[in-house]
Amino acid sequence: MKYGNRKTKVQRILSRVLILLACSLLLSACNEKEEDNGFPDEQNAVVFNGRVVNSDGIGIKDVKLHVDFIDARLFSSLTRKKSETKTDQNGNYQLKFYVRADEDTLFKQHLPYVAYRLTADASKLSADKYLLPEDATYQMEIYGRPDASEQVDCMIPECRKIDVTLTGFSTQDYSNNEFYISIKTPAGFFSKDEKGIRHFYSSYGKDYKATQPNVHYTILLAVNDSAEVMVLRQKNGKGNQVWKKIYIGKTSPTSLTFDYNAAD
Repeated sequence: MKYGNRKTKVQRILSRVLILLACSLLLSACNEKEEDNGFPDEQNAVVFNGRVVNSDGIGIKDVKLHVDFIDARLFSSLTRKKSETKTDQNGNYQLKFYVRADEDTLFKQHLPYVAYRLTADASKLSADKYLLPEDATYQMEIYGRPDASEQVDCMIPECRKIDVTLTGFSTQDYSNNEFYISIKTPAGFFSKDEKGIRHFYSSYGKDYKATQPNVHYTILLAVNDSAEVMVLRQKNGKGNQVWKKIYIGKTSPTSLTFDYNAAD
């Protein structure tokens, strides 16, 4: 009986190892990455044109861009590299690729799970000068087959440091009382409507929370643009949320203060 029990334990251990190995192989097989090896097919050509600019509309050179086909269906995840380029001296770029037959079929059958992903890699830009996400990339996804020609621009704002203070918050009951700000800055890929108004596909954002009466943060904000600041004050379980637009110039403001007890 003792020998039999030992054998059962060994079998269980081996079974777990085999399951983990199978899961590991399944995950590695599911996250495939491949180069596009299709032949040029001008009838199915797509061209993305655009500019990468700062907040003043000045072009930014040498920003790398690439477009990938993404198949995010469960157990069949695939990233297919379609095309890559970089911006010229004036920030202009052009990406040309070809829609393959299997991609077209997947768009028709599994639209919510497949897309073309356009990425601007700003890792070569200075994080002290430009407002960059943590991974230094801006992305957008195009669901469905794109038009033969697509105009997509990208804004990477210049930024400067602002001293931000959250004041007046003092409590022992953190479950019913809360004070924080959420700052969102339009950035990344955008398109313009007939009136020339920009519509962004994403925004750069981060939350800053008060945990004591006076908390100080040094925050990077885009210059020559309006930052959207959401101020949330929760007192005794009742929350009050206020949105503010604050224009950040080249030199002012140098600091911002938000008071937990303010009337707004």
